[in-house]
Amino acid sequence: MSSPATGSTVSIHYTVTLAYGQVIESTTEQDSVEITLGSNQIMPGVERALMELGVGESTNVTIASGDAYGPRDDNLVQTLERATLPPELSEKLQLGMGLQSKGPNGEEIRLTVVELTTDDVTLDANHPLAGQDLSFEIQLISIS
Repeated sequence: MSSPATGSTVSIHYTVTLAYGQVIESTTEQDSVEITLGSNQIMPGVERALMELGVGESTNVTIASGDAYGPRDDNLVQTLERATLPPELSEKLQLGMGLQSKGPNGEEIRLTVVELTTDDVTLDANHPLAGQDLSFEIQLISIS
């Protein structure tokens, strides 16, 4: 059995589920995905699992939240008065809507509207999967 190594390009199928079984992403109904191992294209724990597989083999691996998107941070949830926002933005806000902003150092920050009232909007800068353990079902299709 030949296993991939760092620098190998592999073709895989995968399904990602949350702890309670909800599928959040899957490639099984589409073309396989190509990644180069060691290039930070996929979580390190998934990469390690791939390096133990031979072509055609499958495995399941669970990535703890700390090794996935990190723990939820309540400090990243802020409530603002809608009056402080530009009127054209305030009027368009919807629950679940994604927004982008700039951090203090100019970095992009993704925000999600998690609560709306007539006067306020609550925004969450946590990754949507923060605090979630992720289960990956992976199949190695090919190594090149």
